[in-house]
Amino acid sequence: MAQQKFSQKLILELIVLKILAANPQPGAQILKKLQKIGLPTSEGTLYPLLASLKSQKHVGQGYLEMNFGRAKKCYSLTISGAQHLNKLKKDWRELERTIFRADH
Repeated sequence: MAQQKFSQKLILELIVLKILAANPQPGAQILKKLQKIGLPTSEGTLYPLLASLKSQKHVGQGYLEMNFGRAKKCYSLTISGAQHLNKLKKDWRELERTIFRADH
């Protein structure tokens, strides 16, 4: 049985970490990606999640220079975050296997 209980929050956490695994992203870009994959999320949901991930040291925060010298706050995956993401993915695969076994 999967060690994690996959609530909606934990599923969103897994997806956000997976998005950040590709490269650092501003919060607005994360929101757009979530919308694009069919998981519309409000700023009021995303930013507290990012703050929580940051306090757990799973996400770092920095600034990325944009057009015309403007800097934009970006979030990135830390080493701890990558390890946490791997654990979540492992637990998710275990949950999938459990669901598959229920069908047979």
